[in-house]
Amino acid sequence: MKRAEFTLIELLVVIAIIAILASMLLPALNQAREKARSASCVARLNQVYKSSLFYADDNRQTVAFRAPATGGETPWSSVLIEGGYATKSVIFNCPSVPRKTAGFNGFTTYGLYRYNAPDTATFYDKKKETWGDFGFGVTGTNYILYAVPRMKRPSEVFMHADTMGIFTDPTYGGTAISQYAPEWNTAPGNIAPVHNGRLNMSFFDGHVASQGRSELKEMGFSKAIFHNGILQNL
Repeated sequence: MKRAEFTLIELLVVIAIIAILASMLLPALNQAREKARSASCVARLNQVYKSSLFYADDNRQTVAFRAPATGGETPWSSVLIEGGYATKSVIFNCPSVPRKTAGFNGFTTYGLYRYNAPDTATFYDKKKETWGDFGFGVTGTNYILYAVPRMKRPSEVFMHADTMGIFTDPTYGGTAISQYAPEWNTAPGNIAPVHNGRLNMSFFDGHVASQGRSELKEMGFSKAIFHNGILQNL
């Protein structure tokens, strides 16, 4: 009995079909994987909010953006960890944003809205009437605080969000950055839609929501960092 054998042409056809199927399935698999990462990101942001709430309960209902430190400053995430309000540093990093170092770095985490970011004071001033005047600093220090009771609409005031540094920046390029603000387009980083063109953002009332281009524009953002590390128009 003669054994059946594939000809070279038949083998090439099979390989071509497999390659086509793989190219069709890969985007769907990538999207599914990113959805799973986005769900993990939401869970982490919820934990970060709870840690911030515990801190606020012990500190006259204020949330710290930055605290003074010897020879520099302490970012908000380090404030929570050093104070014992968070025990796992992994919750401060989005699973879809690369990390440059294996250890924890408080300056390369989720971003926290900075009300007094350079060039963006007009944004906060425009919002005072509806949002309230809740941001303040301690004279003579780098301490920046948010007084939650002063917020008129905490469900609208954005808190933590997915961020990324501009690729060319030597410190934050390609990794997360711990601060962001609308219209702060001279910063080394900003908000980053890393989840299939969307990003996760928490608010001061505690809810976390996925935001796309249209939602971000309505909030006052005009630019964002995308996975290529370039600041682009929304």
